[in-house]
Amino acid sequence: MQKMIALQKEYWPEAKRAFQPIDIEYLSCECRKYYSYVNGTKLFEGKNVFNLFKNKKILIVIIIIIFFLIWAELGVGIFGTRFAGN
Repeated sequence: MQKMIALQKEYWPEAKRAFQPIDIEYLSCECRKYYSYVNGTKLFEGKNVFNLFKNKKILIVIIIIIFFLIWAELGVGIFGTRFAGN
């Protein structure tokens, strides 16, 4: 752990603060989790699955945002495309 903290100066000199042991522990845990998905030892099932249709509030918000962006583009041309209004 101390070796990783010492390597911070070499690989991430612009960091706002020095690593603490808890930071290394957290990063190690996240890396293990990531590679367990990549290597197929952990599957996207059960609580690991994000089902958009079960999260109805998120789905509704996404639809509203999409409609707002379409309306804004057609009405006032916030993106500056050829579809913008006068």
